[in-house]
Amino acid sequence: MPELPPRQTLLIALAAALVIGALLARNLFSVAPPVVIQAPDGPSSGPASPRVHPPVEFTGPLSLNAATQEELERLPGIGPKLARRIVQDRALQGPYTRVEDLLRIRGIGPKLLERIRPYVRVP
Repeated sequence: MPELPPRQTLLIALAAALVIGALLARNLFSVAPPVVIQAPDGPSSGPASPRVHPPVEFTGPLSLNAATQEELERLPGIGPKLARRIVQDRALQGPYTRVEDLLRIRGIGPKLLERIRPYVRVP
């Protein structure tokens, strides 16, 4: 292999150092993805911090007859209490046959039903 003049060797070493430095900087100082925080539904009644869930990842409508309480809590406007009521109602009354069956649950009215309709389904 032919020997390079000192100037070319220095330029190659500098170029390699710049590439390595750029790769390290990209990995060390990369910006983390933004954190999405959902605003609470309705006015706050006190100093308690709102319940925060990751944003709803919409991969298709959620089955009302198979969803867990945790999955139901991720629906807009549905908190732990309503999710628990849905699961309990499903256990007592049997599977839902239409989305409108949610109206029999205390706390779910026409407005909330229309808000969650795109995210739920019945088989």
